[in-house]
Amino acid sequence: MLNPGGAHDATCRLLDLAEPPTAILAVNNIAVVGVAEAARERGLAIPGDLALVCFDDIEQASRFHPFLTVMAQLAETFGTIATQLLLDRLAGRVAERRRLVKLPADFVVRESGGAGAPVGG
Repeated sequence: MLNPGGAHDATCRLLDLAEPPTAILAVNNIAVVGVAEAARERGLAIPGDLALVCFDDIEQASRFHPFLTVMAQLAETFGTIATQLLLDRLAGRVAERRRLVKLPADFVVRESGGAGAPVGG
Protein backbone atom coordinates (compact mmCIF):
# COMPACT_ATOMS: atom_id res chain seq x y z
CA MET A 1 0.00 0.00 0.00
CA LEU A 2 1.69 3.18 -1.20
CA ASN A 3 -0.82 5.72 0.07
CA PRO A 4 -3.07 5.80 3.10
CA GLY A 5 -6.30 6.23 1.10
CA GLY A 6 -7.13 2.53 0.86
CA ALA A 7 -6.62 2.01 4.57
CA HIS A 8 -8.76 5.07 5.28
CA ASP A 9 -11.62 3.73 3.16
CA ALA A 10 -11.36 0.22 4.62
CA THR A 11 -11.33 1.63 8.15
CA CYS A 12 -14.44 3.69 7.44
CA ARG A 13 -16.22 0.51 6.31
CA LEU A 14 -15.11 -1.29 9.47
CA LEU A 15 -16.25 1.57 11.67
CA ASP A 16 -19.66 1.52 9.96
CA LEU A 17 -20.29 -2.08 11.04
CA ALA A 18 -23.02 -2.75 13.60
CA GLU A 19 -20.24 -3.91 15.94
CA PRO A 20 -17.16 -1.91 14.92
CA PRO A 21 -13.72 -3.10 16.01
CA THR A 22 -12.07 -1.82 19.16
CA ALA A 23 -8.60 -2.50 17.73
CA ILE A 24 -6.97 -2.43 14.30
CA LEU A 25 -3.64 -3.90 13.18
CA ALA A 26 -2.37 -1.93 10.18
CA VAL A 27 -0.07 -3.61 7.70
CA ASN A 28 2.52 -0.79 7.74
CA ASN A 29 3.20 2.81 8.73
CA ILE A 30 1.66 4.15 5.53
CA ALA A 31 -1.62 2.33 6.15
CA VAL A 32 -1.68 3.40 9.79
CA VAL A 33 -1.98 7.03 8.68
CA GLY A 34 -5.22 6.22 6.83
CA VAL A 35 -6.57 4.28 9.80
CA ALA A 36 -5.79 7.15 12.18
CA GLU A 37 -7.36 9.71 9.85
CA ALA A 38 -10.58 7.68 9.57
CA ALA A 39 -10.75 7.23 13.34
CA ARG A 40 -10.28 10.93 13.97
CA GLU A 41 -12.92 11.84 11.36
CA ARG A 42 -15.35 9.70 13.36
CA GLY A 43 -14.38 11.41 16.60
CA LEU A 44 -12.64 8.33 17.99
CA ALA A 45 -9.70 8.72 20.31
CA ILE A 46 -6.63 6.55 19.89
CA PRO A 47 -6.16 4.60 22.15
CA GLY A 48 -9.21 5.49 24.27
CA ASP A 49 -11.80 4.30 21.74
CA LEU A 50 -9.67 2.39 19.25
CA ALA A 51 -6.39 0.58 19.84
CA LEU A 52 -3.98 0.91 16.91
CA VAL A 53 -0.95 -1.28 16.23
CA CYS A 54 1.08 -1.69 13.04
CA PHE A 55 3.95 -3.48 11.41
CA ASP A 56 7.06 -1.43 10.63
CA ASP A 57 8.83 0.97 12.89
CA ILE A 58 10.15 3.98 11.08
CA GLU A 59 11.43 7.00 12.96
CA GLN A 60 8.19 8.90 12.38
CA ALA A 61 6.20 6.14 14.15
CA SER A 62 7.76 7.09 17.45
CA ARG A 63 6.77 10.73 16.83
CA PHE A 64 3.14 9.95 15.89
CA HIS A 65 0.69 10.96 18.60
CA PRO A 66 -0.21 8.88 20.42
CA PHE A 67 3.07 7.02 20.09
CA LEU A 68 2.51 3.96 17.89
CA THR A 69 2.73 0.44 19.20
CA VAL A 70 4.53 -1.53 16.49
CA MET A 71 5.82 -4.93 15.45
CA ALA A 72 9.25 -3.84 14.28
CA GLN A 73 10.97 -5.85 11.56
CA LEU A 74 14.05 -4.75 9.69
CA ALA A 75 13.45 -4.17 5.97
CA GLU A 76 17.07 -5.09 5.28
CA THR A 77 16.42 -8.55 6.70
CA PHE A 78 13.44 -9.05 4.37
CA GLY A 79 15.51 -7.99 1.38
CA THR A 80 18.51 -10.15 2.26
CA ILE A 81 16.45 -13.29 2.81
CA ALA A 82 14.30 -12.73 -0.29
CA THR A 83 17.38 -12.21 -2.42
CA GLN A 84 19.03 -15.36 -1.09
CA LEU A 85 15.87 -17.42 -1.67
CA LEU A 86 15.63 -16.14 -5.24
CA LEU A 87 19.30 -16.83 -5.96
CA ASP A 88 18.98 -20.35 -4.53
CA ARG A 89 15.92 -21.01 -6.69
CA LEU A 90 17.59 -19.66 -9.85
CA ALA A 91 20.70 -21.75 -9.20
CA GLY A 92 18.63 -24.90 -8.70
CA ARG A 93 19.83 -25.34 -5.10
CA VAL A 94 16.29 -25.56 -3.72
CA ALA A 95 14.03 -28.51 -4.47
CA GLU A 96 10.99 -27.60 -2.40
CA ARG A 97 8.42 -25.26 -3.86
CA ARG A 98 7.63 -23.56 -0.55
CA ARG A 99 9.76 -22.59 2.37
CA LEU A 100 8.72 -21.35 5.76
CA VAL A 101 10.87 -18.43 6.85
CA LYS A 102 10.48 -16.97 10.32
CA LEU A 103 11.77 -13.45 10.63
CA PRO A 104 12.81 -11.84 13.88
CA ALA A 105 10.60 -9.06 15.20
CA ASP A 106 10.39 -6.83 18.23
CA PHE A 107 7.04 -5.86 19.70
CA VAL A 108 7.47 -2.23 20.76
CA VAL A 109 4.69 -1.23 23.14
CA ARG A 110 3.82 2.45 23.05
CA GLU A 111 0.61 4.35 23.76
CA SER A 112 -1.60 3.54 20.74
CA GLY A 113 -2.27 -0.07 21.67
CA GLY A 114 -4.07 0.66 24.92
CA ALA A 115 -7.78 0.96 24.15
CA GLY A 116 -9.81 0.49 27.28
CA ALA A 117 -11.03 -2.98 28.12
CA PRO A 118 -14.42 -3.54 29.72
CA VAL A 119 -14.26 -3.01 33.47
CA GLY A 120 -15.24 -5.93 35.72
CA GLY A 121 -14.93 -8.29 32.79
